[in-house]
Amino acid sequence: MPEIVAAFLVYNSVARGLEKAIRSALPYVDRYVFVEGYIPEVVQYRRCWNDGWSRDPPHSTDGTKRLAKRLCKRYDKPFTFIRGPRAGWRTEVEARNAYWRFGRPGSWMFLFDDDEYLVTPLSPEELRDRIFGERAPCIRLKVLTLTDDAPYEHHREAVHLYRWFPGIHNCRSHGLVVGPNDEQIMQDAVQYPVTVYNDHRGLVNTRSPKQPGLSTWGGLRPTGDLELKVIRKA
Repeated sequence: MPEIVAAFLVYNSVARGLEKAIRSALPYVDRYVFVEGYIPEVVQYRRCWNDGWSRDPPHSTDGTKRLAKRLCKRYDKPFTFIRGPRAGWRTEVEARNAYWRFGRPGSWMFLFDDDEYLVTPLSPEELRDRIFGERAPCIRLKVLTLTDDAPYEHHREAVHLYRWFPGIHNCRSHGLVVGPNDEQIMQDAVQYPVTVYNDHRGLVNTRSPKQPGLSTWGGLRPTGDLELKVIRKA
């Protein structure tokens, strides 16, 4: 059965616009997958440490899970909520590989961050018909980043939609999605008239000299070996 799955990374996401992000996808998707938990390099990107390393709790403390469950139940959308390891995720790659486990034949995975929302001139029926008739393995969308300094920090294109198949995963980088033998698929992406707004207003993107940047490269471990707490509504 063809379906579109909205796959989210979330962590203390209420104030970051998670409700807007979930609502923007509602007309276009059939179910949701939320991967929750602390990711060092993502939190570091959001914050500035001027006094050394500050460790956040491994899981959300602001009601992120409660908000996601409430919205999905209100709009009768099936959802899966994946609570990561007790100590949080080691890398963003590790966290993203968790949601690939919940695709199935016929699925298209629509990837979101908690501060991203969808805008398109296409009706839900038009977009869904185009996606389900697509022969390419993935779909590239326009991404606009909103900042405090200017309406848009930059315009770019990024692949946000992937046809699910066994073995698809992130490899080495949070933005590199490959097949089971690490074969490239992103070069075959097609462009759609859909815009994802990436809302970075209110964020500080500065790295403390006392804490060098963490890399998303390497440090992988199979998600099948992780201790995950999964809350699922069938």
